[in-house]
Amino acid sequence: MLPESVLACPARVLAQAQRVQFFRDGFVRLPGFFAGPAIARLQGALGELIELSRERPGNDEDYTVAPGHAAANPRLVTVRRVQDMHPAFWEFAARSKLADLAADLVGPDVKFREAYINFKRAREGEAVSWHQDFPFFPMTNRAMITALVHLDDVSEDMGPIAVVPGAHRGPVFDHYDGAGVWSGRIAECDEALAGVPRALAQPGPAGTVVIFDSCMVHGSAPNKTARNRPVLIVGYAAADAFAYTATPPSMYSRRTWQIVRGRGAAQAHFEAVPCRVPPDWSKQDYVPPDWPEGSNVLGPKSPTTEMGAQGIRKDKL
Repeated sequence: MLPESVLACPARVLAQAQRVQFFRDGFVRLPGFFAGPAIARLQGALGELIELSRERPGNDEDYTVAPGHAAANPRLVTVRRVQDMHPAFWEFAARSKLADLAADLVGPDVKFREAYINFKRAREGEAVSWHQDFPFFPMTNRAMITALVHLDDVSEDMGPIAVVPGAHRGPVFDHYDGAGVWSGRIAECDEALAGVPRALAQPGPAGTVVIFDSCMVHGSAPNKTARNRPVLIVGYAAADAFAYTATPPSMYSRRTWQIVRGRGAAQAHFEAVPCRVPPDWSKQDYVPPDWPEGSNVLGPKSPTTEMGAQGIRKDKL
């Protein structure tokens, strides 16, 4: 759905002014949107995943760990597919107000893309280079969003996500380097054009939600503090937005593209969004190896098939 059509639908959670702001600026921040039992349950589930990691000696399909990780000293960088690892995260992604927020911004019919946790470790968590999400996962239209949920208080010196207001209305930049190799980032020579100098960091207390457009230019600074910065990342798309490319193996889940609001699309909506096609994600990981969470660990085999009419992947392994 186009923005004007989305705005014509009744809002579930957001004020109409907040929806207008999202389409104008490309993001909306909701400080402390989740509080009390809702955020406490996620924090408890996170604690259980940390405990589980004590049994994992190193990187695997679920965890990326920092050097020195051990049962007595868990040192997590990323936990993948958390919607499959603990029921609290699927309940949150599919049945909480977060999916209602998505419906307010992509239309009433919404499908789930992915969910994972990035920790950005204390004094070790590195910067994330400037990029856009759409070049990683080009779709038939741009109605794809990402929601970041702070699982703890995040201050500006912890390296919160920074976004460039209005950048989503500009070009989709090439995310290959000069040699034609996938880099997953905007070239330094394009950063000024992308508006990087006017990027705004998005700190906030636990329960804060930052939602942004798939074409938003964003990145983050290093974590300079003595505390880890766990953030839950959940992706959604409109039901009528269909991916051109295979789902990356490290991202694929039986819940990938499952409808969480409304119903599946009978037809795809096509929108002209010029974008260079990314690599074949069925053969390599989508996270560049120099990113903090980059490990190139492949998860379960990702079927390279078309989506069913209801937005649920038809497996043909």
